[in-house]
Amino acid sequence: MFVVQIAVGGLALVTLGAPLQEVLGGVGPALLSLPSVAVAVLCINSATWSFTGWSGCDAVSGATCTVSMNAPRLVIATFTLQTFTLSVSKASLLIGVGTVTSSSNPASPDQIDCGPTCSASYGYGTVVTLTATPGFLSIFDSWNGCDTVSDRICTVTVHAARSVTANFLP
Repeated sequence: MFVVQIAVGGLALVTLGAPLQEVLGGVGPALLSLPSVAVAVLCINSATWSFTGWSGCDAVSGATCTVSMNAPRLVIATFTLQTFTLSVSKASLLIGVGTVTSSSNPASPDQIDCGPTCSASYGYGTVVTLTATPGFLSIFDSWNGCDTVSDRICTVTVHAARSVTANFLP
């Protein structure tokens, strides 16, 4: 028996010519003791992660990595967190104006700081906090499309592309 270490984020399946076995359903390493045979490892995309490639394989065909087990091996499947666009628009009755800014957890270098309309991309599961600030002689009225609202604060958890509207009054 030899050991192969498979580091994945997502779902990996291993076959030894028998039915597929799930190796790992999360993010982190998995150690397998395998006989001295060829092993195929298949990675599956999920709603949160996209498979981007392999390293440490003898051969790669799409999402399948083939490894000949004649010594301990390290195989790495690389995944990236899916990102989605959060779009913000501002609406006003008559001449109301204002701005919208964002912060996020986890922090993202791409944040919202907009005039008439704007957007930013966030990783799956990111909690985005939007803050509406009314302009001169305007007042903030309401939000549309938020998960939760508290006065001028709108909170959105990103699981797909989303649109949010900040409403201002004169």
